[in-house]
Amino acid sequence: MMVETIKPTSATSVGVENHSTSQVGTRITSAEQYGARSGYFIERPNNAADVPMEDAKAMLVEYAKIMHGRLTSAGGPDFSWQSHVDSFWAGFDRVFPPNGSYLLVRDETGALNGTATLLRASDDTGEMKHLYVRSSARRAGLGEALVKARIEDARNLGLRYLIADTFKINPELPSLYAKMGFQKVPPSSTSKSTTISPEIEDWMWFYRLDLSQ
Repeated sequence: MMVETIKPTSATSVGVENHSTSQVGTRITSAEQYGARSGYFIERPNNAADVPMEDAKAMLVEYAKIMHGRLTSAGGPDFSWQSHVDSFWAGFDRVFPPNGSYLLVRDETGALNGTATLLRASDDTGEMKHLYVRSSARRAGLGEALVKARIEDARNLGLRYLIADTFKINPELPSLYAKMGFQKVPPSSTSKSTTISPEIEDWMWFYRLDLSQ
């Protein structure tokens, strides 16, 4: 599938074509390349200047509030979701090559439907964070596509391992990680989630994928 590098123009985000031309240096691929339903596109901005920050910040807050609500509704600790959001934006430069990747999903109208992040945790290990697909775009295979895309990115960055975590009450990710070959492992000292909020560790599963296999 063709990958584009987009040049800057003054176009606005009306549809996919116009939205694409408004980004600088953003790689765009069809999510169908990673097994998703047709009509969705994965954007990989090359730096913070390429990111639609207002939309990106709104989506991260939306995701963080949903995760917080799921955990507290199940009796889990009332952790500070805002601390996780603030920590992410404070280190935002780390999510771009050669240290990571930042992914956004749009549909053919240009609407933002999902996001995911890959961060370099050490010389040979990357950490996957913030996999989120809006309800309007679920059952289109986008969650799995975003995992596959970050596995590809991790290999391109020369990483040997990928780690991830998720809440035990999360209904989607444990089965998806198992399907993708991740192994459940003990809590990781490199987990951003538990570094920020140690109180949530007992409510989480931790995973690792060996990219050499």
